[in-house]
Amino acid sequence: MKRSLLRTASLLLGCLIILSGCSTADNSQTASISSEDADISGNDVQLVEAEEEIADSGEIARNENLVLEWDSERAALLLKDNNGGVWGSLPYTQYDTRELGGGAKRAVESHIAISYIEPDTLIVKNKNSYTGAFEDGRLYSKRIDNGIRITYYFDDVGIVIPVEYTLIDDALQVKVDVKGIHEDIYKLLQISVFPFGASAPNSKDNYLFIPDGSGMLAYCGQEKGVNTFWCPIYDRDPVCVEEIKRRNTAAARLPVFGVKSGEYALCGIITEGEGAAEINASTGDSDITYSNVYATFSVRGSDAVKIPDLFGKKQSIAKYSEKLETDALTVRYYPLSPKKQAYSEMADCYRDYLIKEKGLTKQNNDQPLYYDIPMAAKMRKFYFGFPNDVTTAVTKYEDVESILNQTLADNQIKPVVRLSGIQKGGIDIGKIGGGFQFENAVGNEKERKQLFSYAEKNGILLFPDFDIVRFQKGSLNFNSFSAAKAPTTTTAYQYFYNIATKNQNTELYRYTLLSPSKLKPAYDKVAELLGKKKISALSLSTLGNTAYSDYSDSKYYLRNGFSDIVQEIQNSAEKNEIQLMYEQPNAYAAVGADFIISSPTTTSDFYGQGEKIPFYQMVFKGYIPMSTMAVNLQDDSEKEILTAAATGLGLLYTVCGSDTLDFVSSPYTALSAGKYDGIKDKIQTSVKRLQAVFEATKNAQITDYICLGNNVYQTQFDNGTKVTVNYNQRSYQNGGVKIAPMDFYFEIGGETK
Repeated sequence: MKRSLLRTASLLLGCLIILSGCSTADNSQTASISSEDADISGNDVQLVEAEEEIADSGEIARNENLVLEWDSERAALLLKDNNGGVWGSLPYTQYDTRELGGGAKRAVESHIAISYIEPDTLIVKNKNSYTGAFEDGRLYSKRIDNGIRITYYFDDVGIVIPVEYTLIDDALQVKVDVKGIHEDIYKLLQISVFPFGASAPNSKDNYLFIPDGSGMLAYCGQEKGVNTFWCPIYDRDPVCVEEIKRRNTAAARLPVFGVKSGEYALCGIITEGEGAAEINASTGDSDITYSNVYATFSVRGSDAVKIPDLFGKKQSIAKYSEKLETDALTVRYYPLSPKKQAYSEMADCYRDYLIKEKGLTKQNNDQPLYYDIPMAAKMRKFYFGFPNDVTTAVTKYEDVESILNQTLADNQIKPVVRLSGIQKGGIDIGKIGGGFQFENAVGNEKERKQLFSYAEKNGILLFPDFDIVRFQKGSLNFNSFSAAKAPTTTTAYQYFYNIATKNQNTELYRYTLLSPSKLKPAYDKVAELLGKKKISALSLSTLGNTAYSDYSDSKYYLRNGFSDIVQEIQNSAEKNEIQLMYEQPNAYAAVGADFIISSPTTTSDFYGQGEKIPFYQMVFKGYIPMSTMAVNLQDDSEKEILTAAATGLGLLYTVCGSDTLDFVSSPYTALSAGKYDGIKDKIQTSVKRLQAVFEATKNAQITDYICLGNNVYQTQFDNGTKVTVNYNQRSYQNGGVKIAPMDFYFEIGGETK
């Protein structure tokens, strides 16, 4: 049977729409689960034909782990596991009792939600599939291999979205068929997938897991009212420049989320399109009575452009791209029946996925101590009253050797060392990779060889850091034409921000990002330099933690293809036996790292409500050697040391070879660390304090992380070691053991240490 699909006959957007591609100006326009309809009155419409099909109710797919069922009358999908857990397109209690009605019912029973652009006003509006497709449009379904394909016809706005729901081993895979999306005058902006697939009744015993920073739990109780959460995967796209840093956030480095509901849990993993995704969540809504967490994908670029009005005052105008700018959007949902903390099971689930599909391997190379040593930076000097910025040594090669000598003498420990700012121009941004040269201010070639020879002789790893992402000055093959472009197709200039006001600091220089298409050639240049110098270790900090788009190349719209470039670089490094170090890397880089420094140990202040957990460490500990954030640069260094004890991380310290007061105006926090001699006693004390617990947890994997009381946590490792940490300013009694304030103890085989 055929039926018509609405087509509007309004004027085409034409020049009002330009090629662009970030989220809306403040990145807060997400596909709402509100049941409000758009006002589309006044549009003259005509009809086009479309096929209709509705699958019969019943079992759709089955494997040894899961069953997928379909109720065509309710338009409901149900996912059942072997342990009695039931999940689906709506909370099972709502399916069973039908308690909710009205707008709450329409929101909770929606499979997807969308945001779209109203053609006459360019205002972003929202609609969910229950109202837009099931009630006021059409919702067709067809059985496919291992699942069902549901096509959502939002007739009022002429948008059609096909989604495939299939069983894959122990997961339900939800995949948006982007190529099958149909649009008319109303342009699709974002799609929220399975908004209530990962949900739980509002109860203080239930929680959502959000990958904010190290990881955060948002409890579902209503006592604190409604709380909403938002975090873009891999942080904001930096080609969409913020004039003001409105939020103090820790980036979401891992494309994973989850929910614990009663005795069951569900882990969601974004497997395709994660660069265009963000995590949305809400807790404590008394009208809906459920808390939920879900992925929202951008499918079209957008940006805010300032245009002068008649009076010369600049007005911010939203601009949107004409075509869809992404390929595949996929989320997998893994039902869990936890025998330990649900978030620990989620960490296991995500780690298993990385092992099976992303190549994560166990390295057994944990190290207790790491140094980040700034080598050179620009210092302002005056000549005849005129200022001049001169690249100056912060730490010379001979200073590094002295620091390593003292460390070996004091601690008998071989630190893993990143040499920051060793490229030409130092830590400040100049040419890509410093023009693929070492900075002369820190020493000559003979002194460099002597340092690296000393390190090799003593078994110390030195990782020279090269920035192949950011540049201020052009060079051969890497000039202004190589810069990544913003959604407006202009150069995506980057700025430093004032710590206090969050405004762009226009007194400092601006810089650009290298087009992703040029990253591999830039890496090849660095690898060529290392080959000539017989160096087999490399730090690529900015490459590992900065994912961005380039709107001069359709391959990299909405950050598509960026992780593939990093993977190509990692494959090349592995082939040439070059060890890689990253700083706080995103998931796609972390799986290929030999060392990770500054693994995230904090969460966002912006999110207010929530409990921090070391999810990042629970995923990677025992597989990739990791450090804390720089202990001596933290507001609470003691808490960072305790976090190292709790998770088995090595301690990271930023140390310099000379005093750094002359660099006080630098935008780089590392230069506030000061001279090594001033903190070496603290380093020695901290290393000795953690030496025994580090040896007890070395190369071990975290199996569970348990809250024993207010700010008291116990970490369990797969070798049987248990570490209990008291983060309070008062003592805590745990069984027969009294833990001093801000202290810890550990057990091996039940024996307290």
